[in-house]
Amino acid sequence: MPHYRSLPKTREPQLSVTRNRKIWIPLLCAMPVAALLIWLVTALSPEPQTARDILAKKSWTPEELSRAMGQIHSIQSDRRERDDAIDYLRHQIANYPPEIQTQIRCDATRSWIRNSLSQFRALPANQRADIIARMQANTNRTLDEIEKRSSTQDLRNAQSTPEGRAFADEMTRVAFAELSTDERR
Repeated sequence: MPHYRSLPKTREPQLSVTRNRKIWIPLLCAMPVAALLIWLVTALSPEPQTARDILAKKSWTPEELSRAMGQIHSIQSDRRERDDAIDYLRHQIANYPPEIQTQIRCDATRSWIRNSLSQFRALPANQRADIIARMQANTNRTLDEIEKRSSTQDLRNAQSTPEGRAFADEMTRVAFAELSTDERR
């Protein structure tokens, strides 16, 4: 019988099915998460948070203006730089048509009330009591000033504006839907 000298056949190493699963399943699970993170990083730009950031930003959408106006009027905003930022935002709002300006101001009022309520709830109880006392004193003083210089009709006219209605509606909604009975007192 002839003796064939043959070398052993070399075969390509094959990965087992279980090893393939160990690699592909985590990889397939990680891809949507990675895609979402990449989208969040590229698509979302940070919103201005401080008065300096607001003053530095040059182009605004109506939604951004509403959020910025609501935030700058909140109780925790920096009062020293707030006036400049408010004037700047008012000039930015003036670039829009009157209907959009009204909508921006109404949305800003709602945003301001919601932001102030969440900031108020985060304060310690003694600071909340101090703020309430100051608010009551300011309210009484403001009402006295209004009664001295204007008629009741002027107050009704102010309340009949879209901004006045938005304020009254949001305060009513917050008072009945979000405040607890203790907070209402």
